[in-house]
Amino acid sequence: MKIVGLTIGFLLFVFQVGTYAQSYRGIFPGKSTCRDVERILNIKACGSSNVVYKSEEKDITFFVLQERCERLFQTQWNLPKNTIIGVIVSYKEPFPVGEFPLDLSKFEKTSGDAETYFANADKSISLSVSNDFLRSVWYLPSRADRTLVCLKHRKGASPRFALR
Repeated sequence: MKIVGLTIGFLLFVFQVGTYAQSYRGIFPGKSTCRDVERILNIKACGSSNVVYKSEEKDITFFVLQERCERLFQTQWNLPKNTIIGVIVSYKEPFPVGEFPLDLSKFEKTSGDAETYFANADKSISLSVSNDFLRSVWYLPSRADRTLVCLKHRKGASPRFALR
């Protein structure tokens, strides 16, 4: 039964990434608001800077701006209060990164102490990999969203956060 659940969860993940490379279940970083999260997932998302939605297979964290030019993900965002600026999907049971449905040769690879990161600034998606297992997927604003950064902070964002 657990294998069936994992297979269904993985297929849903494949569908989500294939359909909305820059969003999680239709929630677009830099565009969607906490009200969209509340409507789509039927959870309370407004009033907090981060909201965690837990399921059996994964935890999904939504990062919500509390004020214009607030610093999140090493960047200050020139967006209205309550805008979703990032979504992190953390898998409770990581799976082989080779099963990820996108071509990783189109991602910029950065190695850290314990993890390797793959970022695709055009698709606004980043992956966190440890020992060749996908641990989390980050949905962030894309390179095209660079104009959403407060003017004095447009240079120098980390490649992990997809704004280069």
